[in-house]
Amino acid sequence: MWLSHHMVASLSIPELYEAGCRHPCGNVTLSWKDDYPFAVISGIGDSGTRGVFLLLRNLGMRTCPLLTSHSSDNICTKGAHAEVPHLYWCANAHISTPAFRSPNCSAAWNKALKLEELGVSMTWTCQSQSITPALDRRQPWGFKNPLHVYLQPVTQAIFGASAVGVLVARDPRDICSGHNQGQWHHLGSARFASCLLWWGSLWKDVLVHDGSMQRFVVVRIEDLVMHDPQRSNKSLEVVACMADAIGLHYTSEAVRAELAVSSSYNRSYFGGHMTAGERQKWIDKTATTTSIHLPMRLLGYDVSAYTVTHPTFQPRASQQICIPTHGVPRPKPEPKYPPPPPIRDSKNEYSVSVQSCGSPEVGSGLD
Repeated sequence: MWLSHHMVASLSIPELYEAGCRHPCGNVTLSWKDDYPFAVISGIGDSGTRGVFLLLRNLGMRTCPLLTSHSSDNICTKGAHAEVPHLYWCANAHISTPAFRSPNCSAAWNKALKLEELGVSMTWTCQSQSITPALDRRQPWGFKNPLHVYLQPVTQAIFGASAVGVLVARDPRDICSGHNQGQWHHLGSARFASCLLWWGSLWKDVLVHDGSMQRFVVVRIEDLVMHDPQRSNKSLEVVACMADAIGLHYTSEAVRAELAVSSSYNRSYFGGHMTAGERQKWIDKTATTTSIHLPMRLLGYDVSAYTVTHPTFQPRASQQICIPTHGVPRPKPEPKYPPPPPIRDSKNEYSVSVQSCGSPEVGSGLD
């Protein structure tokens, strides 16, 4: 196998139990009826998913405290990551719902479904047991795993509109010149001639083709870090858009306090880690790599300069890109959510039944 499970930081069921993850007793579908939607924060490594996660958590999003120390990744949902390379390469290096569900990919697909339902169920149990008087049960819950960007068809098949993807984007020149290039080296480099081509393919799968969840918001990390929250409402408007999408209640004062932390990192973006000559080389690369112009423009990244423009992406229902418009926060509407769908899809392709607690083997169905 090209990629060991340790490279994608996946964990076996016993390892998840050893880390403290537990699944709920009884029928797992009971966990979701009164507790939706939930947020799944993902993106290409080094895009800023950790910053978005910490911002939402500090504003009140309920989370499981079992996190990796270096990146704040959710531990309980790491089991499904073992199937990411199998699904991605089986689909010819694409995130594709039809390809994932094809007979050629059925083994990895079915295993990923079981692991994902178990992992999300354990995460829900963990965050429920961690609620303190300071946390409002009316607030949404969620978790962060960058590799879940590849598992969107899996999450969608299980949870439907109950799951909201929070997809964090970053300028491809920063992604491909940054320090954290684990996804590129372990998943993309075997199939693409360059990191830029891989970045472009992934975002086209999500925004143009059939690799996304039904409900998602895209957040450009630059919109959260490049504006001074004391002088402009632009980043505040982006947070308001993101919070409204997942049903998070917030105050402007709390958001400004969090954005003050985010904006302190603004020199790390738009080529801030490079010399002027290196930045120009990357601008020249994107200008001549025409196949990534479409995804860059869909997200609103200028192909010939380190700046953002208005995205050309035309979202479908329940999808949007959170960007600043006039710098004025929008009125916060009361969240309206569709009725929670059945946990399993109409084809009933798999079954997970949890009858008792305490054993790593119970309900895993992975032997």
